[in-house]
Parts: sequence; structure tokens; C-alpha cells
Amino acid sequence: MVGRIVLNTACALAVSLGAFNVAGAQSNSPQSVPPRPMSASEDHLTVLTMAPDGAWGVATDMSTNRAIAGAIANCKTMSRAELGCGAYSSTIRAGWSLGIRCGNENIIVAEKTLAGALQAAINRETELRQLYAPDMPPCTRVVTVDPHGAIVEPKPDYANRSGSRTDEGVATPQSPSEIPIWKTITLGTHKGVDAYRDALDAAAINIGDSADELLGRPAFPFGAIKRDLELVILTVAELGVGAESASLSDVYKRAMRLGLELCPAEAGPQLRLDYPAQRVGEFLHIAMEPVATWRGDLMILTLANGGNGLLLIASDGTADARALRDWLFVFALPTSTARAAQAR
Repeated sequence: MVGRIVLNTACALAVSLGAFNVAGAQSNSPQSVPPRPMSASEDHLTVLTMAPDGAWGVATDMSTNRAIAGAIANCKTMSRAELGCGAYSSTIRAGWSLGIRCGNENIIVAEKTLAGALQAAINRETELRQLYAPDMPPCTRVVTVDPHGAIVEPKPDYANRSGSRTDEGVATPQSPSEIPIWKTITLGTHKGVDAYRDALDAAAINIGDSADELLGRPAFPFGAIKRDLELVILTVAELGVGAESASLSDVYKRAMRLGLELCPAEAGPQLRLDYPAQRVGEFLHIAMEPVATWRGDLMILTLANGGNGLLLIASDGTADARALRDWLFVFALPTSTARAAQAR
């Protein structure tokens, strides 16, 4: 199957959790994208550095020395320690750089393509866990830098959202009726796992090994009849849980108190088929009951565009998995609320 790719799902969420976004043409995306620096070009080098305390700095310049000095200087403005910036760094020309934090461990990778950087991060985390730190905490992407040297950490655009405001200016909806329907999909369009696999393959969608395994598990149900499902997108910040991050359990609990519902598992592959215009760098986590792999790992589905094609991957679905404030989650609207929203 052309779409089958190898992804280490033990850290798939650790890599995707940086839910980063790059400029694209998806007009109905809930996020805005910062402009790229005008000075960056193919001749510029980008340096990403991280300190042992997790502080980081980025700089882009035609001179390697100036880029290194600038990255260290930017890191020092964030670091609480007098020394340490520059301890870990990467240098690349017109490529992607990722900075990842795993407890007290730093992972920095830089590759020409986003997909290559993702795989390099996966490989490095796997190596650390197997050889040096088997009990290393879950990893969190803290910074992503695009080939133009732009830090890709856009904040959600809440300008058109209703609801109360938090201290940080994030709109927190008070009921499902305040959340606009993002997309409507039809479940039951494909009958069973083989039909979905064929459809995903025909659409040239890359399926991670664990995601493919989930589709075939007995606990992964498929609808026998067609029915529409209205979907909404919310960030962890919009849900109002946690300062910088929250557990998956808290994210789900807050959404259900708000009146939203978890998506049926089938929403993952169906939405992947119905969302071909996903922009590069966007990750959408399907809020769903986790499904256990044959090894017993609890996983959920994540839709991504890693820069080298559309992806359907599996991510950590355990209750204590951490979600950063700008992660995007897809929830289902209750039927009555969806109908009321459509009537307005």
C-alpha cells in the first residue's frame, strides 16, 4: 500500500503535539500565520539553540557566526540561567528546525523537509529511550522554525469567536451554540476497514503503522448506515484548561461539560478523506475514545500534513497525555445543537 509509512507511534504525539502551522490556502482554518521575514533567503543559515533549562533561541543570517551569536543572545533573554545557551544547537540552510523537550532532555533536529525533521526527531527520541533514558518523560515540541527562519507558533485567531475572555484574551465558549460548525462529514460512507483502507490508498494518504492497526482493531467501530456529523475545532486554550498545557483527560472533561461530544472513531478516517486541503504543518487531534493496539497502547487518531503529503497517524491517547495550549482538537456537536446552529 503506497500510503503506508513507518512512524514510531510511541512518540507520534510528541512530534505532532507542537501543532505547528505554516502559511497555506485553507481559508476556514481557525489559526492565523505570522509573516515570514523578508530578509531570509536561500543564502541564509538558520541556527536553533537550546539551553539545558529548556530555553531556546533562533537567528537567521548569511554569516554562520552571526546566526550563532544571534540565536544564543535570543536564548539568553528566555533562559533563567546565566550559562547554558548554545549547549545544543543545529544549523541548516533553507530547512526545517525542531526543538523538543523531554523532561530535562533536549532534542534538536534540522532537515531540508518537514517530513525529514519529523522522522529525525522520532529516531532521536527512540534512541534516547532505548539506550540512555528508558524512563524519559513524554516529549513536547517547544519550537518549530520554517525554511525562511520564521518561528512557526501562530496563535489561534479568536477575532470571530464569541464567549467570555480569559486573562490572556482567549475566547472561552460557554455553550456549544457559541461554537461555529467547522465541517460536516458523513459517516457510513465506506463499509468497514477494507473499504476505508482502499479509499485512503486511492487518495494517496499516508497511514502510520499504528493508525492502520487501529482501523482494524475490533474496538474500532464503523457505522452500518449513513449519518451526518457536525464537527468543531477548539484549542486547549479556548477550552480554558491549564496554563501552558493540560492532560487529555482534562481536555475531554472540559469539552463535555461545555456540551460537546467525543467523535466516533470512524470520524478520523472519514475526515481525513474529506479534508484534502489541509495546510502544511497543521495537526488535528481527533477527540475520541482511545483504542488499544495489540500491545495495549491506548491511541487516538491525528490528521496532519507533514509537508510531504497528507497523514493519518496514531497519537498517545492515555488520560495523562499532555496537550499544549495551542493544540487543535476536533469535537462533535450534539445533534440538537448542530441543527439549531444550522437554522440560524
